[in-house]
Amino acid sequence: MDLLVDIGNTRLKWAWRRKERRTPQQVAVHGGGLPGEVRREWQAEGPPARVFIANVAGDEMAAVCRRWMEDVWRLAPRFLVACQQQMGVVNAYREPQRLGIDRWLALIAAYHRYRKPVLIVDAGSAITLDMADGNGFHQGGLILPGLKMMGDALAANTALPPLSPQEGDGGLAVDTASAMASGPLQAVIALIEKMANILSAENASETVMTGGDAAMIGDRLAVPAHLAPELVMDGLALLAEHTL
Repeated sequence: MDLLVDIGNTRLKWAWRRKERRTPQQVAVHGGGLPGEVRREWQAEGPPARVFIANVAGDEMAAVCRRWMEDVWRLAPRFLVACQQQMGVVNAYREPQRLGIDRWLALIAAYHRYRKPVLIVDAGSAITLDMADGNGFHQGGLILPGLKMMGDALAANTALPPLSPQEGDGGLAVDTASAMASGPLQAVIALIEKMANILSAENASETVMTGGDAAMIGDRLAVPAHLAPELVMDGLALLAEHTL
């Protein structure tokens, strides 16, 4: 049994892999630590034979997980890092290891799922876009603040009021709160549609959405998009399956 862990900036996701089958991912807000609910569930299920971790939350979060697993299970987790080429996917970065491991795993999962040009949008605390061609060659990507981060930046750096939890619909607004919510959303929608149209100009392609805001953004796109909420976990499972 393997434990697969995807640690984002805000949320920690995990799943168990047994005999080439994995459980649906579970999710918790980590707050920079290992939540009690996660520790209790892991202790109840574990110890695993191996642990694979994709971590973009920084060294402190990595240290927290490593200490807990070594203390409780006497097991050292494997922290995954992007590389030049893996499982048919070729990294476009000049320094391959600097590509976020979540983006790398999403590229691997999307390549093995679609086998055609793909635009991957991960809409979480930050929003990333990555393109790959049908042969698995990464074309590069973009990173921008997530929707909440954009709204918070507006409130922090202007005299505008704090962002309302009200959700904008991406259209023109007639009050400040809606305008602050709709502005970032409209910007993200326009960028995704532009990149999707560039990708599909000459080839049949797929746009794939993952991350916490994926469903909300995807519903408002004028281009077809597939929702894949467990795309990074799918990549983790593929690597675990092909790692001795």
